[in-house]
Amino acid sequence: MRNNAHTYGAITNDTKELGITRQLIGGAGSCYWKQLINGMHLDRHLHCVEYVVVPSGSSIGMHRHEQTEEIYYIVSGRATMDLNEQHLQVSAGDLITTPLGASHGLANYSRQDMAFFVVEVYPGKTASGVAREPAHISLRPRLRPSASVTGKQSAFRSACIDLSWYFTGNWGQLTVVELPPAEELGLCQREGRDQVLFVVDGQAEITFEEESISGSTGLCLAVPTSMSRRIVNASSQKPLEVICLEVYHATGR
Repeated sequence: MRNNAHTYGAITNDTKELGITRQLIGGAGSCYWKQLINGMHLDRHLHCVEYVVVPSGSSIGMHRHEQTEEIYYIVSGRATMDLNEQHLQVSAGDLITTPLGASHGLANYSRQDMAFFVVEVYPGKTASGVAREPAHISLRPRLRPSASVTGKQSAFRSACIDLSWYFTGNWGQLTVVELPPAEELGLCQREGRDQVLFVVDGQAEITFEEESISGSTGLCLAVPTSMSRRIVNASSQKPLEVICLEVYHATGR
């Protein structure tokens, strides 16, 4: 059995200095890509966290997921996506789930770049013979007021999806949080669940243990289950949008 002591410290990265991938999985043109977190640093209950930019006119080839389950969260722009037999128009604020055995590809026919946040998790032991359907979920329209954690009158907004309904792996909840200017959010620590935080838009200051890191769109942080964490909107004028994704330990479910 795993004990309560975490086996790694906080991991930080950002979306600066992207690499170039040409003809990505058989697609057209060039895309910009970066792996933000490698699962080998997370006790192997997660495969990887990535960020991808697809310029106008470029595409990602159609491919089948044979080894991992995957989500896309569209950070900016819009694109056309083929998801199994579905032909979808996806745009900023959309979440796309791709379970084991599903196929997808993406093309940007618009005049602007589009970008998306990627998380891949290994399937569960019960994956064999278990079929899950892919899903396209617009999360921003689901944002609803939530009680302020600071006692102020202004409240943040959030939308939450339990990803365990869509996959067989160690997925927990994905929450999109919109934090008002100068507001702060203390994130709860839940036993057996690590957390990946990603700044979608705005200026953030994230405190974990006795350390703080500041950044804007593209800042990414992985925090082990036992570590305290707090997010502050560092802007006095603009809201802050953050993704909070929980991933169970291999023995946490």
